[in-house]
Amino acid sequence: MPSKYKTINGVKCEADLLVLGEKLTHDDELSIEGARSIWEEALDGNKITDAERNAIQHIMKNSSHGLTNEAKAFFRYWLNEDTVSNLRGAGCVTIDGVHCDEAMVKVADHFQGRKRGPLGIRAAEAIWFSALDGRGVTHREKATIELILHKYNFDGPAKGFLESKRFWLTTAADALAAGEVCDDEAAPAAPAPDAIILRRADAIGLELSLLTPPNSPSADREVANAAPSCSTEDQSASSRSLIHMVPLFAPGTSVCLHGLAADSLNHLSGTCEEFDDSKKRWMVRLSTGEVKAVRPHNLLGPGSHVRLHSLADGAFNDLQGTCEGFDDVKQRWAVRLGSGEVKAFKPENVKVEVRAEKRPGEESAEPPAKRNCNRPKIQLAKLRDIFDRCDINQDGRVNKREMIKACRGDEEIARFFEVPTTIRQEDGSRSKLEEIFQEIDQDGDREIRWIELLAYYRHRVVDF
Repeated sequence: MPSKYKTINGVKCEADLLVLGEKLTHDDELSIEGARSIWEEALDGNKITDAERNAIQHIMKNSSHGLTNEAKAFFRYWLNEDTVSNLRGAGCVTIDGVHCDEAMVKVADHFQGRKRGPLGIRAAEAIWFSALDGRGVTHREKATIELILHKYNFDGPAKGFLESKRFWLTTAADALAAGEVCDDEAAPAAPAPDAIILRRADAIGLELSLLTPPNSPSADREVANAAPSCSTEDQSASSRSLIHMVPLFAPGTSVCLHGLAADSLNHLSGTCEEFDDSKKRWMVRLSTGEVKAVRPHNLLGPGSHVRLHSLADGAFNDLQGTCEGFDDVKQRWAVRLGSGEVKAFKPENVKVEVRAEKRPGEESAEPPAKRNCNRPKIQLAKLRDIFDRCDINQDGRVNKREMIKACRGDEEIARFFEVPTTIRQEDGSRSKLEEIFQEIDQDGDREIRWIELLAYYRHRVVDF
């Protein structure tokens, strides 16, 4: 068995963290999401070991593309924080009739006592890290996050961070409940408070997954559009004519204004605060302090689907990709192209793509696997079984090679993904599988996690 440690210049480092750091910084600087992912991998009972600390410090000093300012600030704070990791609880504490995780409540109280005004992103991170102290996130820890969001005041980025976790914990919990419904459709028993909703690896996977944010109009649209109703009940005219906007921002997302008639506003940076559903506009607080109401397709941010144009190298014109981040120094957007390659482009060479969703009498813009609600439903247990069978090396992630191998060797898996068992470039079957893989791989890291597969196929999970 290979050693879990690697000694560099006489310093013992955690080998797995070094590998993860190299992977996350291979093509670009380390983002705040990448920094959180590394930290969460390192946490063991809400603490890190000396070898893990050494590995993180090595990544900070030797990353080939460096770290974003947010990532640097993140590591500087948490490497020097020694109070939160020592906050412990006896187990359960009841607040307002809700059975909560005592340690998580203590963390929230700790930050509440340190400052006036709303709690910030470090407090939100600490609460989430406390939830990762076991084998996975439980129903009790989910309930605690919900209570904390209700009772404590958070600023925009902090609230958006915790809301996104709450949303996907709710998604996973609902899917579990649906999968436990018996054949006679009897309601399942109430879940045990300590029952795990998401395994630790899957919960950590949320950090790098650009999944639909909760409690935002774009989240409601995505759910409605990805899973059109198959019932005979009529839908409102407004729901039938929804436009699916990309990207799916959350409150607290950093964005740039783009494509506005008032050119003086273009390329200004700001933060999404809330969505005005009546105006169909995001309220964006600019770096100047001014608040503007901006349409979604006039905002560029992480996750924006863009088309390249007006480039001197004509080979790139009209190619599409996804924005991953903005380099303040180079003044370039890092765009991951459909090929998987990441390139840097000036803001004036990218244009936000708006994807129209299915309207009455129109063909849907969604990929085939998502748009056809008449496809057979699937039990949650079967979806999980398909994931586990594709995860050949059982590391909690499915890469493209594993998916191809699984389809070639298992007719049921190939049928589920709607590809033949003989996957070849010549007949287009490999391209089709790659297209499906990229649609499921929402964070673009070339690996599929369980939460991504569940998010993509949730409209087919029984009663979900």
